[in-house]
Amino acid sequence: MMVPVAIEPDEHQSRRALVLLALFVLGCAVVAAGAALGLGTVWQDVHEWVFARVAGDRAV
Repeated sequence: MMVPVAIEPDEHQSRRALVLLALFVLGCAVVAAGAALGLGTVWQDVHEWVFARVAGDRAV
């Protein structure tokens, strides 16, 4: 039978710090993924624009 044990203040602060650290790391990962997707889309558009210009020059 498990008996509930009161969490000591130091342990509570340590657990809270770990939860905040985990949320911070998760937030950074979400922001990095969003930035990567956004930059990938921009790069694809720029690549298509440049390629159209270069291909147009060669066709003439």
